[in-house]
Amino acid sequence: MSYGDYSAKHEQFTDRTMEIVHNKKLGCEAMIDINEALAVYLGTDDRGGYMPVGHEMRLEKHYGDSWKKAMNAIQVYLQFDYTPDWSENDLNSAGDAFTEAVLSRFPELSANVARALGNRFSYGWR
Repeated sequence: MSYGDYSAKHEQFTDRTMEIVHNKKLGCEAMIDINEALAVYLGTDDRGGYMPVGHEMRLEKHYGDSWKKAMNAIQVYLQFDYTPDWSENDLNSAGDAFTEAVLSRFPELSANVARALGNRFSYGWR
């Protein structure tokens, strides 16, 4: 997906939404979609699932030699700090609250990526 393709599809995005990396598929420097990089890392689909193994392997397969640049681009999202109020939440509602909080902090994220981050958060508390 090129920068032009992305901007034509999405009227608004922040500077964090797109990062420049060497795209293996295009064979050149290209803009990457933060949502795409997070989806690859998290192993998610349009339902927001989370696959807790193979994160870096998926990035390397998708971005080739530039996978570390993609990893650096998504760190701020992966390091989002959230502490639920356990007196009012169980694990499921805490995951939902995390999803809402991450979307509030990073409105550039797609709903399925935010849901996958919420599922990652819940998995971490298991």
